[in-house]
Amino acid sequence: MEVLRVKITGITSSFRSPFFISGAQPTLEVPPPSTILGVISAVVGKIVKPGEICFGYVFLHKGKGEDLELIYELSLKVKFEAKSNVVKREFLTLPELYLYISNVDFEVYFKRPEFPILLGRTQELAKIEEIKRIEIEKSSPVRFGRTIVPFNFKGVAGPIIALPMYFDYSPNGARRGKDIQPFVILNRFINYEIEPLWFDQEKNWGIYFYGES
Repeated sequence: MEVLRVKITGITSSFRSPFFISGAQPTLEVPPPSTILGVISAVVGKIVKPGEICFGYVFLHKGKGEDLELIYELSLKVKFEAKSNVVKREFLTLPELYLYISNVDFEVYFKRPEFPILLGRTQELAKIEEIKRIEIEKSSPVRFGRTIVPFNFKGVAGPIIALPMYFDYSPNGARRGKDIQPFVILNRFINYEIEPLWFDQEKNWGIYFYGES
């Protein structure tokens, strides 16, 4: 199968854990599918939802750090009143996102993105380093990991977390998580042999595709 492989890199990245609303903010070590759809949507210039695209990804980084961030907490009693606070926030260094898209026609969008690409917060800008059409085929066993898969994916173990598949935006600017479901975070590579997976021979890893029929 011919697919589009896009390498996206940055200096830092962070992916908020839904378990922490206030206070210290740890980061997930792998971006959720909603973040990947957000990247694709930014490139295309409109909201891309599940079912409109078939994609997979592998995410690498060099390490993890911690920063102190100044925030302003709005008052619930007095309009436009806020107080400052300092919170600890984790971040990942030198992230590399390898994005696979089955529709190679999306190459035109990645060559001329409509909006900036983010791997986390607004200051965590990323760049498209490589766009390549490659051939992949199914293989078993394969080195597999550094991604997130649905809870019902067989033969893997890792932290389980409920995440939205994507975000929908209302006209007034509010966003809501949609299709919330449990996922398994594979924050390491494993030898996977339960069933054949799509395999990138050049990178020597397997790929799980969302939206594959």
